[in-house]
Amino acid sequence: MHRGKPRWDLFLWGPAECVVRVFEFGAKKRAPWDFRKLPERRLTYFTKALRHMLADVRGERLDPESGLPHVAHAVADLLIWLDSYVEEGQCGEKKWSELQHRD
Repeated sequence: MHRGKPRWDLFLWGPAECVVRVFEFGAKKRAPWDFRKLPERRLTYFTKALRHMLADVRGERLDPESGLPHVAHAVADLLIWLDSYVEEGQCGEKKWSELQHRD
């Protein structure tokens, strides 16, 4: 039926909206897509994701600056990290399809 096409029906749209709110907050604070200009983007956003996850684990659900869930910030940070690989062509269809067939 899907023949190798992405299954968007499996995506979690509710949580995605929270993450979009984080990106909107970041765009207002700095500039849209500003994160792509950082030379140490992977390390920076890995560290930021960890800080947000730790804050959540310690019981602080909402980021005090944005008022949004720390987990949503962590997901946004990880997406920015993944985006650096996508920009380099390291997340092509062939590699994703190879991952899908691993059991």
